[in-house]
Amino acid sequence: MALKIANNNASSAGHERGVEEHISTADPSHRGRSLIRTSLDSFQVKGPEGSYSCLVYPPMREPLSMYQRRFDDRKMPLPLIKTYIRALLTGLDYLHKECRIVYTGKFILGLTFCR
Repeated sequence: MALKIANNNASSAGHERGVEEHISTADPSHRGRSLIRTSLDSFQVKGPEGSYSCLVYPPMREPLSMYQRRFDDRKMPLPLIKTYIRALLTGLDYLHKECRIVYTGKFILGLTFCR
């Protein structure tokens, strides 16, 4: 398991948990649903500086940057990049169309494309 601990920002963690609960009520038949990682559980931990919200997630695969190192000159084959981007867009489509959630965070794709 992976554990995300909110550092004294309970409102942020609570908001994240609320969004995930909303996602769980949307249509699960959309093919993008399986691409969205949501927490399995949440709990509070009391520490010397106060209470911390903790979210429990299933482990993720290795980061894309680490996977990229497996290729000569870190150049991933174009078909693999297209598959990755298609999965990303399918997940975003699910969040937008089925969950009515708009993702506005920064997304930086640090890939070296090969032709």
